[in-house]
Amino acid sequence: MDAVALRVALESFLGNAQFRKFVRQGFGRGRLRYWQQEEWDRFVAAHPQYEVSMSELETALRICDLHAEELLPDTAEVFHGNLDYADWYIQARTRLFPHAAEDAVSTEGTSITGERVAVWYCAACRAARAEWQAKRG
Repeated sequence: MDAVALRVALESFLGNAQFRKFVRQGFGRGRLRYWQQEEWDRFVAAHPQYEVSMSELETALRICDLHAEELLPDTAEVFHGNLDYADWYIQARTRLFPHAAEDAVSTEGTSITGERVAVWYCAACRAARAEWQAKRG
């Protein structure tokens, strides 16, 4: 499967805004949301050469919806408990560096064992976060 060709074709089919939303929504429990599945089915009907398994689609769409860069594997610190970030930080993170993946991951009552957890990050998001932090002093 040519992941880049699939992404280009899907973005062309859906339009940029809908494609970004499709990527941002991601996969829940290894499947698409209802609206995503409807769009995917329409796309595959029009472009059967791109029909792939859900696992392959998830891998192909593992990109930053802001920077369109492929996400890279890393680990992040686990915070055992509930960690609440300030609204102003969450808004900045969502707008400027949604896939920096450098914040601690809060367990919030779930059973995450160990001190680190696997995450996916965007190099451009990490650079944007560093720039944002430098400006804040």
